[in-house]
Amino acid sequence: MTFDDQFVGFTTTTNGAFQFTFNIPLAQPGQHMVKATTSFPTLTATTSFTVLQNPSSIIVNLTTGAIYFPGDTAVIYITTTGAGTPVGPANLQMQVTLIAPNGTMIILTANSIGPGLYKSNYAVGSKATIGTYAIQVKAHETGFLDGSALSSFEVKPTWISSNGQGILMTATLLGALGTVAVGIVARQKGYFGRRIENAPTLSFSV
Repeated sequence: MTFDDQFVGFTTTTNGAFQFTFNIPLAQPGQHMVKATTSFPTLTATTSFTVLQNPSSIIVNLTTGAIYFPGDTAVIYITTTGAGTPVGPANLQMQVTLIAPNGTMIILTANSIGPGLYKSNYAVGSKATIGTYAIQVKAHETGFLDGSALSSFEVKPTWISSNGQGILMTATLLGALGTVAVGIVARQKGYFGRRIENAPTLSFSV
């Protein structure tokens, strides 16, 4: 048995028929020749053999902001390419999953904004869980190997919410210090317990 005249092995026949399995040698995609030859008498049988090109994988890339705050909207951009060209939106199946810090999974909608380019939004609620959120994207299209990508962003408390107690304590302290300062100035000026000298007198006659 030969493949493009390269020897690949022997086999035996049974009632004029045989089966032979071999690994395809390194070959370019396209048609190739498989040949079976007997030693005596010399008989030759040939058939064509097609080597298919390995399917390309869908390359998925996604980008998003690193940090968001409660009340923000997380914006996610996704690109899909295969064999160096954009893949989709026609016939492309995409799943975008958001995984919250507590393990909750949320399916997001990916909207096409161009060949191989998609956009997805997630509204970070005012009471959203603080922590790291994961984004997983899976893409499938016939003729390509499936592709996937993983990214993340962090939700942090706003500056006011995280420093609210300190702000309240500072305001209270400043208010108390202001009251004490006013009292000290009033005492230095002698406003407390000071008698009014040379106060005018009023007389009435009937």
